[in-house]
Amino acid sequence: MAEETFFRGFIQQRLYYLFEKDSLWHKTIPLIVASLLFGLVHFAGGIGYVVASTVAGIGYGLAYQITQRIEVAILSHTLLNLVHLVLFTYPFSMNDV
Repeated sequence: MAEETFFRGFIQQRLYYLFEKDSLWHKTIPLIVASLLFGLVHFAGGIGYVVASTVAGIGYGLAYQITQRIEVAILSHTLLNLVHLVLFTYPFSMNDV
C-alpha cells in the first residue's frame, strides 16, 4: 500500500503537473518515470527483478492513470504479489503436490 501511495499517488500524480494537459507527454512521462523509479527501488533483487518490477510498475501506473483511483493500483499490486507468492515462492516441494 505504501509503495503505490508513494509511486502512483505522489510521484506519478505530481509529474502530471509538469506537462501540458492534452499532450502525449502529460500521461507518458509520469508513467515511465514512476515505473522506472519503482523498478530501481527493487535493485536488491538483481537486474532481472528491476526489469520485472518496472514492467509491473507500468501496469500499476496504467491502472491508476485510467481509473484515477489509487485503490485500483493497490489492488492490482496486491493481487500480483499474491499470485507470485502462491505460484512461485510458496515453500513446497514437488513431492508434496
